[in-house]
Amino acid sequence: MAETIGARTALYHRMIRLIAGLIAVFAVGANAAAQSQSQSPSPASFMRDPYAIFARARQAWEAQAYPDRMDYDVVVQTVRDGTPITERYGGYYDAAHNVIDVDPVSDYERAHPASGRGVKFTLVFIQVGKLEVPVDVMGVPELAPAYSFGIAHYVAPRASTSSELVHHIRDVYNDPSAQPTPLVVTNGIPVITREEATARSYTITLAGVELLDGKSVYHLKLVPVRDPRRFRLREIWVDTNTFLTWRLVNDGNFSNGPGSTSTWTVDFATVNGAQYIEQEHTDAKMKFEHTNLDGATIRFESIAPEDGYHLHAMFYPRPDLTVLREPGG
Repeated sequence: MAETIGARTALYHRMIRLIAGLIAVFAVGANAAAQSQSQSPSPASFMRDPYAIFARARQAWEAQAYPDRMDYDVVVQTVRDGTPITERYGGYYDAAHNVIDVDPVSDYERAHPASGRGVKFTLVFIQVGKLEVPVDVMGVPELAPAYSFGIAHYVAPRASTSSELVHHIRDVYNDPSAQPTPLVVTNGIPVITREEATARSYTITLAGVELLDGKSVYHLKLVPVRDPRRFRLREIWVDTNTFLTWRLVNDGNFSNGPGSTSTWTVDFATVNGAQYIEQEHTDAKMKFEHTNLDGATIRFESIAPEDGYHLHAMFYPRPDLTVLREPGG
């Protein structure tokens, strides 16, 4: 009898501990869910006006504080005629005067000097000898990591207010004040149905609020209504909290050279508290001189303020070299 009572008592205590454990688990789960909900912005807190979002993105670019002078590396990767090639160029940017200077001799060229690659000459209209392989796989990348692809102008004359920026964007794009539509929440992520405004240069659409690499972003789509070779922005992903640009899609890149008519995806990163281009990538097949390129990636690495202890040497590429440059803006 005593053994039976003892067994029942032990069973009772085990049940109590099990119930207490389940209550604790449910409490932790509920607390975590409450914290997650409190940290996630509510649909009502998101902006619905694509022009106001674009204006805030421009304001975020204009608020960047760059060093007066910076050093960096430009890394170009592609597959040329079936062979992967990586070239690294030393770069220098004078942000105070918007001057870019890139050493036209890459590490690849130093390791593979042009001599011995073959020569060509032309007799009447008959080519004799083999074609010389271009020294630079795409051209000399005279590019700066602080370029905004036209989202912002180079230097704002003064800090603009949000209302001034919105007014400017609407004026430039001739926005007829599109009416916003309600937010719809799908799987915890607010989705905004299409809202458009016809612009003099673009039709800007707020496609939705998405997650990009764990960040909540506004997804803007831009369609040019004129001069598409000049107005090349097609999509922009803007942080819903900081309004920093994390990604964009450009229909064409550079003013000349291979890739100028291809679609590029550009990703941005924060380095030492400022916004820079992390990489530009295209999957397009391109031709450069007589070679075939299968896709390309351009990365910016080792971005740092110039140390100030050396005299910077200005580089002057030969006039026969192709130089990749971005349009002004």
